[in-house]
Amino acid sequence: MESKARHSSTSRVSRRDRKHPSGQVIQTQRDTTHRVVSRSKDRSKNTLFQQWERPNIDMFADKENFKLPTYVSPTRDPQAFAVDALSLDWKDMFAYAFPPPKLLTKVVHKIQSTPCRLILVTPYWPGMLWFTTVIGLAVKPPIRLTIHPNLLSQILGNGRRVFHNNPESLRLHAWLLLGNPLNS
Repeated sequence: MESKARHSSTSRVSRRDRKHPSGQVIQTQRDTTHRVVSRSKDRSKNTLFQQWERPNIDMFADKENFKLPTYVSPTRDPQAFAVDALSLDWKDMFAYAFPPPKLLTKVVHKIQSTPCRLILVTPYWPGMLWFTTVIGLAVKPPIRLTIHPNLLSQILGNGRRVFHNNPESLRLHAWLLLGNPLNS
């Protein structure tokens, strides 16, 4: 699976008027964050999409690591559908998301309060507050992702790629989640 290990830092404000995957026109304007990318094989992604259906949009991606033709980038990207996934309306979306771990609490809250379906990739961290909520939103048992030595990487400011020294420690899992339809 082509995964994303990311670090954030504040960057530019971007404004976009785009069509939501459900058809409605949306406007976004928000400070965006820069996230570094990683590259690896897409075997796990293809397995997930075969088992659980192919989502319409990749919510936390950029031009270097998107898994679907329609994606939301954390920074300005002329190929991206929009900038800043958390600023979008997720109502009625079926999305794929592999957010930076520090955003998981916000992402899980957004799923919990929005009628949407999402394939969410997370570390298997039962001690985290968001973890219990993820279990409650899951409509299928999670799938543990196959780890490859070069699965998670990031590009440093100097352009050098570095790899996670122990990706197995994250115990990455994919969850098929259903947001709350009562909050529409």
